[in-house]
Amino acid sequence: MACRIVSDLSPTRSHLFGLDFVDAASVEDIAAELLAYTPVHLDPDGLTDPVLITPNVDQLVKRNRHADPVALTLAGRARWVLADGQPIVWASRLLGTPLQARLAGSSLTAILWPRLVESERRALVIATSDEIAERVRAENCMAQAIVAPMLDARRRVEFEPFIDTCVEAAT
Repeated sequence: MACRIVSDLSPTRSHLFGLDFVDAASVEDIAAELLAYTPVHLDPDGLTDPVLITPNVDQLVKRNRHADPVALTLAGRARWVLADGQPIVWASRLLGTPLQARLAGSSLTAILWPRLVESERRALVIATSDEIAERVRAENCMAQAIVAPMLDARRRVEFEPFIDTCVEAAT
């Protein structure tokens, strides 16, 4: 299984389970890359989108069953794919393409959010409740926070108004 560099800014990737996983020692490396990222760093070949995903084993199984074609496409084009489960790291070793570490999205958020607050950088946060949204706004005046509605993944039409709200808040 091949490893490749997407750009000088990006760490090495390891191709596993049909995805190019970031192979980094810690989420610190990813936080630094995300904070340094600007639109000028877009993949010149157009092979990736500025999207970060953190699949776990359950999500990989669903992906391999082609349960959601939209998610399948998005995951395949994501610029950052983090192994958010230790079994993925163990499997990478068994497959001969060892990842250095588990890169949990929750750990990344814990590192990244204080840096965004300190630097007063713009951010869009999809919150789980009004209380969390208010806390986000209080901590970072440059942050937009939107409470996610209950959505049925099988009914894509329900996502469109929410996506429009997110795009409007981010611009």
